[in-house]
Amino acid sequence: MTGRLFIFGLGYCGLEIAKLARAAGWSVAGTCRTSERVDELKQQSFEAHLFDGTAPLPAEALGQATHVLCTIAPGTTGDPALKTSARVLRHARWLGYLSTTGVYGDHGGGWVDEDTLARPSQPRSRSRRKTAVDRSSSSSSRR
Repeated sequence: MTGRLFIFGLGYCGLEIAKLARAAGWSVAGTCRTSERVDELKQQSFEAHLFDGTAPLPAEALGQATHVLCTIAPGTTGDPALKTSARVLRHARWLGYLSTTGVYGDHGGGWVDEDTLARPSQPRSRSRRKTAVDRSSSSSSRR
């Protein structure tokens, strides 16, 4: 299956995912924070949109997205992608959120997997955990 993947945050991880998706036949677009980065991404043939988290993207930027991935860390007021674009995100078939292993807390070098209870100890990790839960709730409510 292919479609249109929109990635909030074409940074290091987001760009690697974008490259893999494009190689698999997906149409890919996303956001970045500076106009210089927009130019760099366009030179690599990616559709890039400037996004600072304070205003929604134009509807046409996300309008055709079948899948949306967010790699942006939440700020002090929550998730900027969710806050500015929730109305448009409701139309995607799939929503993903790239978080951090920090949401599991310090396990003293022990193994952590998807079944491990999340116990974040750092403020930034607690914020990421809350964002993931908020996204899950918003996704469940639209089914």
